[in-house]
Amino acid sequence: PFYYEDQVRYFQYKGKNGQNPKLVADVIYECHKHTGKRIMALFTSRAALNHVYHELQTKPGGRELPLFAQVAGSSRYAMLRGMHRIKNGILLGTNAFWEGVDLPRDLLEILIISKLPFSVPTEPRVQAYSNMLQQQGRNSFMDFSVPEAVVRFRQGFGRLIRTIEDEGLFIVMDERIVEKRYGSIFSDTIPVQMEPFSIVEELIK
Repeated sequence: PFYYEDQVRYFQYKGKNGQNPKLVADVIYECHKHTGKRIMALFTSRAALNHVYHELQTKPGGRELPLFAQVAGSSRYAMLRGMHRIKNGILLGTNAFWEGVDLPRDLLEILIISKLPFSVPTEPRVQAYSNMLQQQGRNSFMDFSVPEAVVRFRQGFGRLIRTIEDEGLFIVMDERIVEKRYGSIFSDTIPVQMEPFSIVEELIK
């Protein structure tokens, strides 16, 4: 069993536009600068990841940051190998990194989720299932989209605590968790108390 209360702190952004690339980049940059710990940031699209990647490169010393980003030409294997090699590495990943990634102990100590992992509504699979539920008089968002995203969200969180010796920070930038009625369904899957924050300085005090 894990002792989550002793192993994890969960910081939840409560301001506006939490998925703004500049804000997400600020959080990553400041956490890196003040802690020197390995960081993984999870995204739901390549476009969002690329925006944050470029924002980080514009920071002071940004070109020298130990970034392992899932951009064109990168490989999952090389990115994970880089995280093993560099003690303060920053990994930026999309779908392939939400599950099945094992970075125990100090190989990952800060996990950032930029956006709740809802499926794209226009995907044929999602559309077909949603239409079927609606024909049954059910709410496709609450009966399908939310539960599916919650499972993925919890899988993402699971990247942080892999052994009883792990500890770290879990940071979620999507303010819908505190603004929307369904938000508590996500936060309730995290086995520690949420600590709301609205400015980056609250994370590193």
